[in-house]
Amino acid sequence: METGLRILRHSPLAIFLLDSAGSITWHNEEAERVAANWSVTPDQLLPTNHSDIHDDALKTSEPARDIYHTVEGYYLKWQVQPVAESGVTLWYGHDVTAQRLQRARLLADQARYRLLVENSRDLISRHAKDGTFLYASPAARTLLGYEPHELVGRSAYTQLFHPDDLEALFNKDPRVFYERGYYQYEYRVRRKDGRYIWFETTSVTYRDPATGELADILCVSRDVTRRIENEKIRDWLARTVDATTDYVLAFGPAQRLEYANRAARTRFDLPQSSASIPLERFYEPRSVEKFHAELLPQVAHSGSWQGELEMLDPAGRIVPVLAVALPHGSNEAPLSHITLLNRDISERKSAEALVRQQQQRLEQAQRLSAAGELASQIAHELNQPLAATANYASGALKLAESRPDLSAADLREPLEKLKRQVTRLGDVLKRVRQSIKRGHVRRSAVNLAEVMRNTREHCEWEANESGVSLELTVPADLPPVSADPVQLEQVLVNLISNAVAACRDGAPQRRRVEMSAWQADDTTIRFQVRDHGPGIPEGAERHIFETFYTTHPGGLGMGLPISASIMEMLGGSLTVTAADGPGACFIGTLQQANSTREETGTPA
Repeated sequence: METGLRILRHSPLAIFLLDSAGSITWHNEEAERVAANWSVTPDQLLPTNHSDIHDDALKTSEPARDIYHTVEGYYLKWQVQPVAESGVTLWYGHDVTAQRLQRARLLADQARYRLLVENSRDLISRHAKDGTFLYASPAARTLLGYEPHELVGRSAYTQLFHPDDLEALFNKDPRVFYERGYYQYEYRVRRKDGRYIWFETTSVTYRDPATGELADILCVSRDVTRRIENEKIRDWLARTVDATTDYVLAFGPAQRLEYANRAARTRFDLPQSSASIPLERFYEPRSVEKFHAELLPQVAHSGSWQGELEMLDPAGRIVPVLAVALPHGSNEAPLSHITLLNRDISERKSAEALVRQQQQRLEQAQRLSAAGELASQIAHELNQPLAATANYASGALKLAESRPDLSAADLREPLEKLKRQVTRLGDVLKRVRQSIKRGHVRRSAVNLAEVMRNTREHCEWEANESGVSLELTVPADLPPVSADPVQLEQVLVNLISNAVAACRDGAPQRRRVEMSAWQADDTTIRFQVRDHGPGIPEGAERHIFETFYTTHPGGLGMGLPISASIMEMLGGSLTVTAADGPGACFIGTLQQANSTREETGTPA
């Protein structure tokens, strides 16, 4: 025994000798070293029940193996060898701390991995080489409607795959992506309720190291139905944008081109790859200035802009367009990318110009016709009194020449007759004016706000062509007025047309016409049309409503006199006042409608 102990003293294992009473009688140097390293006494290295284990080993004469004991976080695995003839036991201790910690980490990792698999929203599955499910994670309930155990033993290929997609998979369709042992593909899979959804699956195969045979397939699958549908919509929209006849241009940072649709590439002679072309290549300088001064601030404020711009074709010709601007930048730089949809309105512009020419010719013809009729009427009415006046004047002259000695009293009679004819001339002129003013107008309760809105809409095209904005301010509770709506609209059209013409050549900020209406008192409603043009020349206010008086080159001077006559006919008035600032201000006064009875028509 002593010889054996001398040999065991230098063993790399911690060894103890227990006597027949189970007490420690000897331990080797390794036991001393381990105890010192672990900051314990040597006897603490043995299990606390080592006496019982000692007795059992002697009774059975069988060695006791794999007895684990924890000491201050370290692990020892003991093997007890009984020596029956001596009544002692030898204890051999192995430091298995590293193995136990590694096993503990492995078990913890396995638990975490299982927790991850069991709670993943993706379906994690294992399959045999024929596609049969060997395992399915709980996500199968949500994604496919199956309990995991219902899928085990079921073939994914023949029972879940869409037939067309299965054929594509086996034929190595380009949709099946492969890289470094991993396959990724998208396909349709049938749920338990019979409905197909889109799956994206990443799979890897495991082969038997000894035979190289395919053992199983590990898969991670997710529902990508919404993404596939969104991609289809985006693809459809992209094809629609590319096919539209509008010129679609997308600009990135620094307003350089990033995309042009087919129509834009054709119209502006652009190559398929036409990136980095600056904005200035496509738009006339004034439109580029408008882009920075008006378009970008409006897009930043409201998210879009719409208006007219002028583009330049490769030959430098101007192409008028109706443009819509939309941003598609990031939250940090919302204006970094701007898309412009440009609709060519060249034909519309040509048609509008032709309509304007025809309208101008028609208006000129109407003015000439009206002037001709008026001249004919005046000539007819004045012919007789003028002839009589001439006769009396001629007679008086002859009498004076034949009788130089006549006194003034002798010429009294012919001069009085001449005076009566002159007076008659005045009466005739008054009657002509009254005949122009005369008419039968049926007055009724009229919604002034509605008439002003309709008139504004009627004049909108003319204003837009002149770059003039029409601003209307009318209170919602404005009472109705007593008027003929057609005649009232004629007055407003004339006033607005004059106002647009007055400010069309002014600075951009002064190209606006303001219209408003308000209740002056219990019985009177007033409306106002005010422009920001050069205003009425000094001294012209006294003559502004006189027939044939005009401050506009080429005007007949009939619009304002007729408008004033209509307002008088409606029981109101039309006046001009000094505006607060540049421009002219016309104010119309009307009577509030009598709500207790219907307004009746009366001749003016």
